[in-house]
Amino acid sequence: MVGGLAKSGNARKRKKKDAKRGISFKPIRKSNNKHQKSQESPFSNSPRRRVLSTKKKSLGRGYIGNSRSVNAQDAVDRGLFVLSSIRAPFLKARGFRYSVSFFKWLCKRGYIAPSELHHATPQCKLTRYYSARAVTYANTCLNLPILYRIYLGLETTESAKENLNVIRANIPIARSDLGLGFGEPIIKSAIIYERQVWFDENRSFDLQWFRISEDDIPPNNPQNWYNPREQAILSTLITRIRRKPQLE
Repeated sequence: MVGGLAKSGNARKRKKKDAKRGISFKPIRKSNNKHQKSQESPFSNSPRRRVLSTKKKSLGRGYIGNSRSVNAQDAVDRGLFVLSSIRAPFLKARGFRYSVSFFKWLCKRGYIAPSELHHATPQCKLTRYYSARAVTYANTCLNLPILYRIYLGLETTESAKENLNVIRANIPIARSDLGLGFGEPIIKSAIIYERQVWFDENRSFDLQWFRISEDDIPPNNPQNWYNPREQAILSTLITRIRRKPQLE
């Protein structure tokens, strides 16, 4: 009897210590299944106790009422905006000469990528946030005249490729520029468009880099011209004039 009282007293003391530490326990009921293993608590040798309380995981920085998340409000405070808030004076002040609906079309088609994504609206919808650099990117890099004709339905992607005013030329490249020493220059087939030289769809070079002036541009469509990336380059040119712009 004395041993039983000592055990119950120790159990009460252990519960008080656990309560001070903020740990709650729930006894595990016995199971008739002999193969079921009991779960042991990391704080006790008793197989009848297991930890229930766990810290809540922090998801973002919370919500401001039902309108937007804290991160979304921080993006707005830093000057970012959603598509629904774009107005014509904002675009005109940054040199965009087309309509607001056309700018939204460029964003929705993926020609202009958002700067950040944040949760907004009461449904916690993931919303795209853009910066003023997106307008600069559109003016600097995108082939807006062709994309605008596609937007209006006056032209298709394939017809735009055919109507591009490009020059197919063989460009001599000095071996020293390629790190191959000296000797006869290497001839590579390229496409010239808007004073940009394209050997593939990933990057363009200014025509001056090859020490070629506009008067010395090679003749168009030579007989030995061949570039396996021609169609990929044309697909890039109907959307982008320059691949890696310098944005301020």
